[in-house]
Amino acid sequence: MRNTFTFVLSALCIFLLITSCKKGDNPTLNIYTVDKGIYLSSVQTSAKDTLYVLRTKTSANLRVSANTKNMGVELKRLYVFTRKIDNISSPGAYETYQGSGYAKDANNNYYYKISSENKDSITNDITVALRTNTITAAIDEYYFVYTDDADYAGPASTTGVVIGPAQIFVLYGKLTEYTGIKLYNYATLRTGVYPASDMINQIYKYDTDAAADIDITENTDDAPKFLGKFKARNSTTFVKAPANFPYANATDSEVAYYYSQGTPFTETPDSIKINEVYLVKLRGNANTYAAMKIMYIVPENGKVGDGFDNEYFIFNLKK
Repeated sequence: MRNTFTFVLSALCIFLLITSCKKGDNPTLNIYTVDKGIYLSSVQTSAKDTLYVLRTKTSANLRVSANTKNMGVELKRLYVFTRKIDNISSPGAYETYQGSGYAKDANNNYYYKISSENKDSITNDITVALRTNTITAAIDEYYFVYTDDADYAGPASTTGVVIGPAQIFVLYGKLTEYTGIKLYNYATLRTGVYPASDMINQIYKYDTDAAADIDITENTDDAPKFLGKFKARNSTTFVKAPANFPYANATDSEVAYYYSQGTPFTETPDSIKINEVYLVKLRGNANTYAAMKIMYIVPENGKVGDGFDNEYFIFNLKK
């Protein structure tokens, strides 16, 4: 898992310009779209983007737009290459992509022939298959280059290149975020509120429910004073994430890697703070991880008893 994360981090650094993904609001969609514009000059030689996908997704739509107006060159062909990269020490080889209507050149590489009407401005879409439910899959790279009519030898070549390359990286392991999970002081007498949660099934629990069904509870000291802490139950454990943890676009591989670098605990040593992130290794499966971010805290008011023990904290959970 560490090798996977190391490569992901290296890829993001090496390729310099990776922007955030275009994500659909509906997590059940099978198709994601990336809009990628290439407007190159003598000082801007490439453009890139990254698409984060759930491991369950079967396909993705990739879009690349090229514009050479006022550059004095014409677009004749589009070549697309792809490779699988799961380990920085042994990345897969580039393979030519064969789309519908593509022709083969003398190098046995396939290309899309661009019509004269689109010789200086074109948008190309391709739908690519994803490695569904492959736990070892880290990245699929797609390499786009527009050329003149010269046969192109592949990504290491510059023969006939008019504009490009543009590289789009599909990163596997996008997480689904569950928002607004609220855990109350266990001593509250309010009805319909809960101090504990089953993080695996996303079900609120009472503190007195079976420990085997609880991953996190507010109750740390069996006292009504709200300490702003939480405790793990069953075999779930936590690690406090470092400040540089990439919560916004975290993948499952990154959560597992950062967890491995920390010291697991079952009870927070200090009171939690808003915006802190905790990494979770969930009970029952050695490969199931999550990340929780503290969003809001109602602190202890110094009073206990009916009407006063209603403190709570809210977190979001990615898994």
